[in-house]
Amino acid sequence: VLERYPAPGAVVPELDGDAWIRFDEPIQSPRNLERGLDLSPAFDWRFNPNTRGFSVRPREGWKPGVVYHVRVPRGVSDLLRNTTRTSIEWTFSTGPSISATRIDGTIYDRIQGAGTRDARILFLPADSTPYSVVSDTGGVFSMRSLPPGEYLVLGFLDQNRNRRLDRDMETYDSAVVSLPDSISRYVVDLWMTPPDSTPPVLVEASGFDTVTVVLEFDEPLEPEASLDSVRVTVAPTRGGPPLPVLSMRIGQPGSPEAVPPGRAGPAGPLQDPLADDEQDIRTDSLDVSEVVEAADSLPEAADSISAATDSVPEADSLAAGDPEAAEPDGPGRPSGLASAETRERPFPFLIVTLEQALTEDTFRVSVSGVSNLRGLTGGGDTTFVYAAPLPALAPAEPAEDGSGISAADDSTGAVPEPPSPESSRSQPDDES
Repeated sequence: VLERYPAPGAVVPELDGDAWIRFDEPIQSPRNLERGLDLSPAFDWRFNPNTRGFSVRPREGWKPGVVYHVRVPRGVSDLLRNTTRTSIEWTFSTGPSISATRIDGTIYDRIQGAGTRDARILFLPADSTPYSVVSDTGGVFSMRSLPPGEYLVLGFLDQNRNRRLDRDMETYDSAVVSLPDSISRYVVDLWMTPPDSTPPVLVEASGFDTVTVVLEFDEPLEPEASLDSVRVTVAPTRGGPPLPVLSMRIGQPGSPEAVPPGRAGPAGPLQDPLADDEQDIRTDSLDVSEVVEAADSLPEAADSISAATDSVPEADSLAAGDPEAAEPDGPGRPSGLASAETRERPFPFLIVTLEQALTEDTFRVSVSGVSNLRGLTGGGDTTFVYAAPLPALAPAEPAEDGSGISAADDSTGAVPEPPSPESSRSQPDDES
C-alpha cells in the first residue's frame, strides 16, 4: 500500500469525495475486491475499482459524527499472482476522536456448536448507526474504535448480502454490551439459532430399554432450559395408573448423561463465577423481537431501534473481562462466557427415565412444557408399543463323543448328508 485517504486515524469533519487506497503496482481483477470488502457502518456503498486500487463512498454521502472502518481481506494479487498475506484495515472519523475501544468474540452455530465464517455482526448504539464487521473462517470477529456507549450486538448469517437482518429467514443471536469509556475492551460470544415461530411438537416415542422412553420432537430443544415445568405422563392404553417418572434430560439416546463444568445438574442453570473487582459485560442471549423487527429495515428505522434498544431487558448472566487483556481465546478471556467446548449441544430428544420397568404393552405418552431454542414451549401426545428384547441364544452344547464340536457348531463347514430314501421311508409292520 502506497497511500490511503483519509489517513488511518484521521478526523475529517468536512469529508468530501471518495475514500481510496492505492497500491505500488497494478492488481489483478480489481472488481473482485468488492465481494470481500468489509465496510462499516453497514450503509449502501458505491465501489469504484481501478488498476492500482479502488475508492468507496456511502451512497447517501458521509454523515457527520461517524467512525468509518475499511477492511480489505488478504489475498489481493498483483499481475504475477503474488498475494497479500494479511488484511489491510484503516479507520477514520467525520467527528468523534478515534477511541481505543474493542469488542472481540466468536459467533457460533448453536445447533452444530462450530464457529461460523462470513457472519455479519451489527453494533447498534442508541443513534442506530449500524457499525458492522464480518467473522473470519473460525467465526472470530473483532470490532475496534467504537464510540463509548451501550450497544445492541446482532450477529446473523447474511444470506442475501443486504447487510440487514431478515429475521424470517436468517439465523441470528443478540447481546447487549456496554463500553463505558474510550479504552473499554470486552469479549462477547454469539450463538445463532434458526428463526422460529412455532413451538416444538412431539413426533415419536419409543422404548429404548425397560426403564427409558425416548421422545423425539420436530426440532432441537434447549438443553440449558429448566425442566421443572416439563410434564410427562406414560400410561398403558388398556387402563391403569401412569408409570412414575424418575428423571428427564435432553440429549442423544444411548449417550451418557454429562454435566458440563459450571452446571448444577442436567437441567440446572449456568453458574457465573465473577470476581468482585472485574468489570461487567452482558453477554446472555436476549429476547429482542422488537429490536430485530425494527432492524429489518436498517438503517431507515433509526428512531424505532433507538426506542427498542432502551427497552431491552438486562441480561440474566454477566461475564467479566480485563480491559487490558481481553483477547479472543487469550488469558484475559472472561471465565463466565460459555465456550463451544463446555456448552451443551441441542438435540430433538427428551430422555425419560421411569421408576418401574415397562411391560409388553401399548403406552400413551403426553408431554408439555418443553422449550425450543427460541424459548417457545410445546409438547404433544402419541402412543408406542413396547416389546421386550429377544433373549440371547444359549451357547451350543458340546458333542456327546467328547470332540467338543456340536453338529450346529461344526467349523469345517461341511454340510451333513441328507438321509437316503430307504432310511427315511417308514418300515411296514410285521404281518403278525
